[in-house]
Amino acid sequence: MGSSGITYAYTIDNEDKIISVSDNWQLFAEENQAAETLLPHMIENKPIWQFIEGPEATHLYANILKNIREHNKSVTIPFRCDSPDKRRYLKLTISPIQHNSIEFVSHLIREETRDTVDFLKFDLPRSNEMITMCCMCNKVKLAENFWVEVEGAIVSLKLFELNTLPKISHGLCNECYVIGMAELQN
Repeated sequence: MGSSGITYAYTIDNEDKIISVSDNWQLFAEENQAAETLLPHMIENKPIWQFIEGPEATHLYANILKNIREHNKSVTIPFRCDSPDKRRYLKLTISPIQHNSIEFVSHLIREETRDTVDFLKFDLPRSNEMITMCCMCNKVKLAENFWVEVEGAIVSLKLFELNTLPKISHGLCNECYVIGMAELQN
């Protein structure tokens, strides 16, 4: 297991544009093999909605932001942000700040190394087929209401027997949707 206690943060303004990121953001992008798309100068002044995929995730985050702005109260949800060779378990605290701006702070709880999962690499050629991954727990949807860890999905879907890997879309599994909505109720 890796270290814990690391935080990554970004702030959005009242129009939901990313206006700042933490000093360690570039390292975060590089560790996730996303330097070509997520460096600070590439995401600042862009709407957060450009980086949230899938109708379920968009719905959850829209409700979270609305709730925070209306009630001036923070929300904390668990999530994972894996790289090809690490599982990262985090908690995300989304808090109101002045002028209807909102701060997102991801706090690393624990990190586990694993054999590299090529499927999670950004730079591989992809087909037009889509696979849905939960934006909170990183499980992959195999069937309606049936989600498994990415390693299990690779085996079940025989992904490495394909000539080209499918694209990854993001959604929200039922379990994480319930967790997110329950946090909003509090």
